[in-house]
Amino acid sequence: METYPSGYKKFQDLIEYKFNNIELLIVALTHKSFTSENLSEMHNEHLEFLGDSVISLVLSTEIYNQLENKADEGIMTKIRASLINRDTLAQKGNDLHLGDYLRLGKGEDSCEGRKKEKILANAFEALIGALYLDSGFEKIQKFIKKIYYNELKNLKMPENDYKSKIQEFFQEKYHKKPIYHIEEVTDETLLFKATLFLDDVAISTGTGKNKKNAEKEAAKNAIEVLLN
Repeated sequence: METYPSGYKKFQDLIEYKFNNIELLIVALTHKSFTSENLSEMHNEHLEFLGDSVISLVLSTEIYNQLENKADEGIMTKIRASLINRDTLAQKGNDLHLGDYLRLGKGEDSCEGRKKEKILANAFEALIGALYLDSGFEKIQKFIKKIYYNELKNLKMPENDYKSKIQEFFQEKYHKKPIYHIEEVTDETLLFKATLFLDDVAISTGTGKNKKNAEKEAAKNAIEVLLN
């Protein structure tokens, strides 16, 4: 493995980007364990903070553009969360071979720190932060969309998300949103009853111990009525 500075030329070739300010790249790939052992204050946690926000903004925009009329806010949030969780971020870092170029302290390096998900995920976020500062939003947006090409190409809602499925169906077929009317059923279990309407027509009903579960069951029953 090459070390700073020669190794970073190979890394820049790998990501197909040449930094204007190479110090940003160096900091992005410097773990705090390295700075502790070398009495340096330069490590990647601040860039990690910035990169996290940049990734979230770019992916949120793509999800919104694709699913604005197909999924509610809750589902879009779940999809985004699946794209920015530690496992996914670590995999993106691994895809870029970040572990080969990290500056780690000897202790962390000896404990296979280059393979640790947290370190790889944080380094990937820091790299995005560094690229954003070095190139601006337009270029980093293209970079992130390229890195997430497969995920963004095949955005899918969770299979068991009945409310989103029925909303998507209503939007495509009727250009309208489903409406849920909630009633409180007073008995020994104290359930809620949800009735799903298309305009003034009742399509299905569902019950649950809370309003959310009642609406979910009503949506599930509507799918069985309309889509099966």
